[in-house]
Amino acid sequence: MRIAWLLLISLAAGIVASAQDPINVDPAHYRLVFENAHMRVLEYRDKPGDKAPMHSHPAYMTYVTGPARTKITLRDGRSILDEAKGSAFACNPPTRHATENVGPTDVHELIVEFKGSDNPCSGMIREASVRDRLIGTWRLVSDVAFRSEGPPEPEYGPHPLGYLMYDKTGHMCVTLANPNPPHWADPTKPTDRERALTHKTMEAYCGRYEVREEEGQVIHRPELAEWPHYIGSDQVRNFRLEGDRLILSLEETPPNGERHRYEITWERVAKEMQ
Repeated sequence: MRIAWLLLISLAAGIVASAQDPINVDPAHYRLVFENAHMRVLEYRDKPGDKAPMHSHPAYMTYVTGPARTKITLRDGRSILDEAKGSAFACNPPTRHATENVGPTDVHELIVEFKGSDNPCSGMIREASVRDRLIGTWRLVSDVAFRSEGPPEPEYGPHPLGYLMYDKTGHMCVTLANPNPPHWADPTKPTDRERALTHKTMEAYCGRYEVREEEGQVIHRPELAEWPHYIGSDQVRNFRLEGDRLILSLEETPPNGERHRYEITWERVAKEMQ
């Protein structure tokens, strides 16, 4: 009976793998060139505007013969733009994705899929970390304050503006603002009251950051900030990633205010696809 169950499980796994096999999912673009016990070689061709549905690859190496611009949609809904100059090899971890040719030229690509963990790419590939996924530019979607009494309120108006940037060197910058601040009667001589009102309609700081994956936190360490008490502090933000959106949450007490809980939603800024 146990052997029968094992055979059934193996068969089911084979069916799932086969269903995600690019040769079966997208025979119009993929062609089998060669296969043995260690690897499989596929040829891929498409034209501008062509799409390949969701499919999977084990660890694999690619060789693109010419320039290519490809929109890659991952299984969690995130989309990234891959730009290849051509005539270059790349190693990739196991993945499941859909692709779209968003460039102006045809794409011709050779793909070597490895059947074991011991392969030429094994020391060169790794799964993307949360820190890798944070790197880039994010546009503000909403910034909501939850107070002890009353409904949630937008902190910077119903249509706030803002950008959050994380780079590979461990630095970050963030700005949040109400797009309709009070205007100064005389731009060359703002009054103290006008300056104070402007200060209340925006927030900005830059510095270093640290990601703590297990705790689900990113720590911002401002080195310059609109609020002086931020400088040299650890600003702890709980985070979660939902597709192309990053949600940060925190609790803090603003100057001369009461303690609030905030939830700030950001959306990844994609590269221009023209």
